[in-house]
Amino acid sequence: MSKAVSFHTFYIDISQENAEELIGSSLETKGLVTFDKIHSVEELRFFCAKLGKSLAHRDSDEYGVTRIVKHDALLPKDSYQAFTDAALTLHTDGSSIAEPATLVVFWCAEPGETGGLSLFVDGKHIYQLLATRHPYVLQTLAKPRSVIFAGAETPLESSIFSTLPSGKLCIRFRYDSLGYYSAPVSSVLPIFLELLDQHKIVFALQKHQGYIVQNRRWLHGRTAFSGGREMYRILLQTATNTPIGQRIHPGFGPD
Repeated sequence: MSKAVSFHTFYIDISQENAEELIGSSLETKGLVTFDKIHSVEELRFFCAKLGKSLAHRDSDEYGVTRIVKHDALLPKDSYQAFTDAALTLHTDGSSIAEPATLVVFWCAEPGETGGLSLFVDGKHIYQLLATRHPYVLQTLAKPRSVIFAGAETPLESSIFSTLPSGKLCIRFRYDSLGYYSAPVSSVLPIFLELLDQHKIVFALQKHQGYIVQNRRWLHGRTAFSGGREMYRILLQTATNTPIGQRIHPGFGPD
């Protein structure tokens, strides 16, 4: 069950003089921003440079830009699902590494013919619901070393919810063949998955539209699609020497 929302619900006009301040404020409070007025990968890179430092990735170019299209070549299923036309379950980018990117920037060069809708769930909202309605489930999902996230050279032992050294909370999740859950977590996972489904929002990205998401707060995914869909992704680490980096840090507060 998905709730359709308007692309403009989280929209900021990045051509405004105070755009960076507005982006920082919105990411700090909502954790999700949508934008347009980017017309090329070069413009996207320039825009992202104002937000933080791009991170190299297995599938990115030397600038940290990953082109996400359906590959005709046969790829291993594990960790290459993004390069198919299949659906992507809700997840944290970089779930298997110790320090995932703070921000994920996603930009549409060409939408598909059908499908390819962007899916999101606010992990902060799910945390609050669990704390109020299912505290025993939250306690189980926050137990250290209760989940193994594979995909990197060394699998990572972690938990779905955890507390960062800063004191902020964060969510880390994937629900595919590279996520392995302890028996206690598996027993309460249906409740967690049901909440994700109930509070999932969806919107479509049109040509030259994009979004910025707080990666340690929001889960994101997509529906299956058809046609020549072409997307670009940049993973960013915020830096304290930028206006946005001074405000945006991994994780979220409980309130």
